[in-house]
Amino acid sequence: MQIAFVTFNADPKHSKAVRNAIENASTLASSDSGYSVSVLHHVPLKNNRDPNLRYVRLGQPTGSFTSRYRHFINEVDQRASAKCFNVVYAIVPVLRCGLYEPYDGLVQEVSGLPKFLSLIGGPFNRRRQLLAEVEREMLAQQEPPFIVCHNIRMACRIKSTFNFDRIAVIPRANRKR
Repeated sequence: MQIAFVTFNADPKHSKAVRNAIENASTLASSDSGYSVSVLHHVPLKNNRDPNLRYVRLGQPTGSFTSRYRHFINEVDQRASAKCFNVVYAIVPVLRCGLYEPYDGLVQEVSGLPKFLSLIGGPFNRRRQLLAEVEREMLAQQEPPFIVCHNIRMACRIKSTFNFDRIAVIPRANRKR
């Protein structure tokens, strides 16, 4: 089975979400289950490559964030529509995937965070606007992805806020309390 994990930056030091995704991908790839796992990313990796994973760098290397991200998601979409992978799991907004772990916009919308936090630079932040736009486009498709939530509370909030029932609750196994 061919599985793609999609992230713009595949360096595990970049964020907790990326680190968790890379750990999950590595666990799948190192098991004897026959999974072949590729990490589709844009930002070049220095030396944090997991030997169990195949890294595929997509998109153009120059230009504004908006143009680089648009090229990146278009290339991810081409691979997803060409059926290169059985499962596409994205932790950043893309045009097409089977599983999607909510990004900033959706999480912020339902998490109960004070709205003023998103208002500080939110309307003027082009990067955030682009990601929210792609996320809305992805969730409005005729066959949107399943949203992966790590707790039932977040799943219930997403369902009630967006009237969306394609939700998979997958608790984090490595969560430290």
